[in-house]
Amino acid sequence: ARGAVFLAEGKVSIARGYFDRALKSAPNEPKVLSGCGMCCVMERRPEEAWGFFNKALSVDPIHTVAAHHIFECAKELGRYAEATTVLR
Repeated sequence: ARGAVFLAEGKVSIARGYFDRALKSAPNEPKVLSGCGMCCVMERRPEEAWGFFNKALSVDPIHTVAAHHIFECAKELGRYAEATTVLR
């Protein structure tokens, strides 16, 4: 939860630390994966963000945060066809 608060405040490096710690204890938690992906988006690393959102959707196919942001990454990376495949 702290990671999300710091992310909302634009304090990405602090948020990243919280999400990295959470990822170690819950590596398949969609909220944690999406938080890590959001950090990557804000750090302008769409390829890495894609991986986090993709994994979140493989665990929870209707995780709306990951579904929304994987399309943002697809736009940045030119991977629309792959994004629709992930969502299917």
